[in-house]
Amino acid sequence: MDRQDEHTTSHPTSSHWGAYDVLVSGERVVGVRPDAEDTDPSPLSGNVPAAQHHGTRVAAPAVRRRWLERGPGPDGLRGSPGDEYVQLDWDAVLDLLAAEFDRVRREHGNAAIYGGSYGWASAGRFHHSQSQVHRFLNTIGGYTRSRNTYSHACVEVLLPHVVGLGGTADLLERAPTWEAVAEHTDLVVTFGGLRLSNTWNASGGRARQTAAEGMRAAAGNGVRTVSVSPLRDDTIDEMGAEWLPADPGTDTAVQLALIHTLFEEDLADRAFLARCTVGADVLRDYVTGVRDGVAKSPEWAEGLCGLPARTLRGLARRM
Repeated sequence: MDRQDEHTTSHPTSSHWGAYDVLVSGERVVGVRPDAEDTDPSPLSGNVPAAQHHGTRVAAPAVRRRWLERGPGPDGLRGSPGDEYVQLDWDAVLDLLAAEFDRVRREHGNAAIYGGSYGWASAGRFHHSQSQVHRFLNTIGGYTRSRNTYSHACVEVLLPHVVGLGGTADLLERAPTWEAVAEHTDLVVTFGGLRLSNTWNASGGRARQTAAEGMRAAAGNGVRTVSVSPLRDDTIDEMGAEWLPADPGTDTAVQLALIHTLFEEDLADRAFLARCTVGADVLRDYVTGVRDGVAKSPEWAEGLCGLPARTLRGLARRM
């Protein structure tokens, strides 16, 4: 990752996967060097030099040739093998964009402008492409934007019905820290959620990678972990996790079987459910088979997820 010599200059930067120095020789990126304070840097930064100069990288603004020749509107050849793009300078492209925004607003109204660019493009908030696009489109009268995200739209829609509207933000934006887990938790049950590579990215950027050291500290403090996942390496070795290799796509069956055991063996906190929830009786009737005649028992789940019924029942009791 480090190819610095007397002709190489170093430039500090920050990305979604951490802070590091970019090493430049002439006009080429030749390497990266993790920030000195990041003791467990993500290997993703090693892709920077190759990506910077890759042949598929868009190096300058480009416009479809047929759009330049024919103007806006439907085109059945868009995306076809013969569909060409022409590189233009920024002044020309900005003039084209301004004229097109003006045309769409004039002919169809601001609601016809879709403000996309949901994805991440750079660290920080000022240079965050989505924020900049939305800010700009608001200054010209507004636009139509997307709802939810392609990352966890199902969670965003479903969770308010499970934990209440106020609890959704807590779960998505203020998850418990590893320090809190280490101090207050006896057992962590995870459905593929502790994979270390999942922690390498953070919207807005990271200063240093802390997940692995937090996981190790929790394990060192006696926290036990059960990983329900098709992949053994969804948890780091130092956690000493018990691996339950459920078949892909069967998480829900496992969870229903756990709930069934809690109700069947009177392990559920019924006073809490009565005081703090709505619909626990409906859930109980479903998992016990009152509603459809199918009890979602560990034996039922075993045929779907591949985990022995005794294992699922034992896990529910431990939880």
